[in-house]
Amino acid sequence: MDGSTASFWHYEDGIEDARPIEIESVHIDRTGAGNYEGVMGRQQYRDQARRRVKKLFGPGRPVLVQMPEGGDRLPHWTVFAWLHSKELDRGDGSHLVLVFYVPRDALLGNTIRSLVFRAMKGLHWEDHARDWWY
Repeated sequence: MDGSTASFWHYEDGIEDARPIEIESVHIDRTGAGNYEGVMGRQQYRDQARRRVKKLFGPGRPVLVQMPEGGDRLPHWTVFAWLHSKELDRGDGSHLVLVFYVPRDALLGNTIRSLVFRAMKGLHWEDHARDWWY
């Protein structure tokens, strides 16, 4: 492994489904970066995240934006993680861009891998990922 990818074993409902999920790429932005004034609503942040995914990873990527519970203000950092898995019955694999939010101090003392792994907890891969072929 070259350090740019990390394998995770994916769990659904407490049962390991033996699917290795790797991090292809990660990008971190300050939440609301590029806004000129005011605080956007949650739907505007979700829409902004989807537009940012297109710029970062190209069009046509499946995207899941995980909004945190409660409150109008979102945590300080927005994390964009492009994930893929090669274990599928059909195609060559599947991929998903997972977008999630973390507080300002979350980047201190945590690895990117651990942040992404925590955000994946409870994620049902087959519901959100899309197949890809070479």
